[in-house]
Amino acid sequence: MQRYIFVILLSYQALMASSAVDSLRKCLVEAPDDQKINIYRELAALTLADSFELSIAYNKQALIYSRSTGDDHKSADILYNIAYIYHLNKKYSESNEYFSRAANLYNKINAKYYLALCYANIGSNNYYQFNFNNAINYYKKAVHNCTSQMKSIKLEALYLESIGSILFEIGNVEQSLLYHNMAL
Repeated sequence: MQRYIFVILLSYQALMASSAVDSLRKCLVEAPDDQKINIYRELAALTLADSFELSIAYNKQALIYSRSTGDDHKSADILYNIAYIYHLNKKYSESNEYFSRAANLYNKINAKYYLALCYANIGSNNYYQFNFNNAINYYKKAVHNCTSQMKSIKLEALYLESIGSILFEIGNVEQSLLYHNMAL
């Protein structure tokens, strides 16, 4: 009985998501450009579970409209989302490309917290590709861009811990301990 209820619930959720996607697509026809950005971003979020390619395509459409409005922060956020989707799908080269593009915009608008997140994610991608030296360099860039905000202090500790873990993994125990201690 529980199994049938679960299947019915899943079917209902799929139907509702499909209805939401259809409704949003219809809204695109008459929506002004600044609203199309948010509609495309919502479509990207709704389609991510079913198709990362479609989600990326919707994000890229949002990026086109975002650039036309000149909103660098929103454009950087969209680039970040695209990069993260590639990261989740283990497409690390593409992910690094979009994280780098987002980082350039975050740097332009002096958004250090988000710049640090981009660098840390590039570091993570390099780690997964066994490019340990590049990973360490990007984690160091992330640490450099952390500010005195509490959330950045926690991230700084996480990045220092990541550097320490990579150094330990490649056999540099002394440096590893140094970074682990700095993370404390």
